[in-house]
Amino acid sequence: MLIITSALLLHGALCCPQYLCWLVFLYLVPFFFLGLACLNKIDFYSGFLWGIIFFSFHSWGLAKLVITECNGKGRFIFPVLFILYCSIHTGFWFWLIKKTKLLFAKQLQFLPLLLWTFLFFWWAPQGLLWISGDYIGQPLFFPLLPLVQYQKTLQLLPLLGSNFLLLTMMLFSLFIVFFIVTQKKRFLVFVFLCMLPFLYGHIFLQKKVPVSNFVKTVGYICPPDCAKFSHPMDVAQEIYFRMCTLLKKHPHITTIVMPELSYRFALNKHQHVITMWNNNILHDKVQLFIGACHKKKRKVFNSLYWIKNGKIKQIYDKSRLMPLAEYIPNAYKNISWLNHLFLGEKQVFSENKNNNIVFKIEKTVTLEPYICAEIFFKKNNIPIQLPNDCYVLSMCNDTVLLSSSLRHLMFLWNKFKALEFTKSVFFVGYYSSSFISPTNYLILPF
Repeated sequence: MLIITSALLLHGALCCPQYLCWLVFLYLVPFFFLGLACLNKIDFYSGFLWGIIFFSFHSWGLAKLVITECNGKGRFIFPVLFILYCSIHTGFWFWLIKKTKLLFAKQLQFLPLLLWTFLFFWWAPQGLLWISGDYIGQPLFFPLLPLVQYQKTLQLLPLLGSNFLLLTMMLFSLFIVFFIVTQKKRFLVFVFLCMLPFLYGHIFLQKKVPVSNFVKTVGYICPPDCAKFSHPMDVAQEIYFRMCTLLKKHPHITTIVMPELSYRFALNKHQHVITMWNNNILHDKVQLFIGACHKKKRKVFNSLYWIKNGKIKQIYDKSRLMPLAEYIPNAYKNISWLNHLFLGEKQVFSENKNNNIVFKIEKTVTLEPYICAEIFFKKNNIPIQLPNDCYVLSMCNDTVLLSSSLRHLMFLWNKFKALEFTKSVFFVGYYSSSFISPTNYLILPF
């Protein structure tokens, strides 16, 4: 029962962070209590049960996506295999605790509990899905993520780092359990001390940075539905109509942003589309940042275009693709049913590992591009030394996140990165677009 409670508490915090984010401080209390009171109950099977319960709830949006978008009968089996795969990892998390407890004296057997729990939640967001053929994880169940709902709670994130705050959160739960088991009040002092890093932002309010003039000139356009508009020119005309509507409502806008793959054709092969936009609506005063395909020789890239003065000024090609969703890793290329299951007739993208482009659009304004998975995982390109006042332009196709809770977690991840980078982020998706600074955020006009 305690294992089930622990899994459900974490799911509740992630499913409804607006109201239940505080549960991330408590989801380990049942687990640590079981570990201290009855450590022999912490084994592979109880860990496997924890994973089955948690991932069955947390992954239903992914399951719905696979069933809806993938091909063949395997799409019904894959979600089950995914849950079992993730649960095996939680089983090993518990198993390692059981195997290493004998290395410690009885009064120190809480250490393997804390150590392996911390290592699991540190590693899972960046390496859990290693079987996909790439070193990636599942960052949307990172325990700190729900707390970003209230940015003040993680105000010390840039200073202390996510690992320190994650460990402090776990120590908070552990000291609560110590108090419950021993009834010694001194542990309540440690509980309070563990809360201080999260209370700091509520006690010492950070001064909000004024929104710059550039941000006030940025507007957003939602892409047209590909099911309704399949011809390149039809899509281009619909985008034009939406540009007209946006600029009519907000004539002060000089920068338009559109999300990943807004134009699902190779825009560099359709110069007449750019000319049509420029001659009729963009002119020389309005610039456009739009996600589209980029065809170069025989390769097709998932790219971000900067269009100004009727020309393609720069193209950024995605440097970190999602395995199985955008390409099939080399290890699985010869498995025909896997290719059919995930890609079928869909476009296979290439990645540009040496793409270190940034958009220097003004003397004081630099945009650092991230396309979808790149905001989750380190990009393959060379690190770029950028000024502190540059903005991150994070574009994604969140239509694939069929669960509203997963879409909200995607938004929270961008807020998390704004705090971690100490840079403001333009988050541009299909459902919403916003400007997120380390202290606040605002919805872009559309």
